[in-house]
Amino acid sequence: MPSAVGAPTFAMRVDFASGSLVRELVVRDNISDVLGPNPHTLAKLEAPDGTQPFAFAPDSRRARVVGRPVL
Repeated sequence: MPSAVGAPTFAMRVDFASGSLVRELVVRDNISDVLGPNPHTLAKLEAPDGTQPFAFAPDSRRARVVGRPVL
């Protein structure tokens, strides 16, 4: 995927599914351990009750969602 600012960019999709209600979901992004200190990850959590975006960075690696039904 070409970048608007000339930086290397790639897209990846990961789907997780659960057969039961998830009361707490914690997502951790460690991509900076592999690619160095400058990558940023944009993510979105899609659940039956809506979508929530997240922006990960080397100093902000965790996203936590509580009380949402994730199927």
